[in-house]
Amino acid sequence: MSESKQYRPRKPAGLSGAGARLWEKVTGEFALETNELAILEEMCRMKVRIDELDAIVADEGLVIDSPQGRRIHPAGVEVRQARNVFNQLAKTLKWPGGEA
Repeated sequence: MSESKQYRPRKPAGLSGAGARLWEKVTGEFALETNELAILEEMCRMKVRIDELDAIVADEGLVIDSPQGRRIHPAGVEVRQARNVFNQLAKTLKWPGGEA
């Protein structure tokens, strides 16, 4: 990934919200190779998923009642995994933008 503002690839179809903003930010600052764009697209989709899961947890709470007793909301578990995937993709891309 190198800094450049000459060519800006088109945002992937169906990408919205924070994922679209992340795409615009990174592609606006860096020139990416085809393989790097594929990684970035997956990062952006994971960012959307993280935001969706965070919204579920915010709405329903981190702990839920179940027939087995109180437990962590499945969305809380999933968001942790989604953040791990996002961060691994960021490391692969060598993106200096931080974590999800």
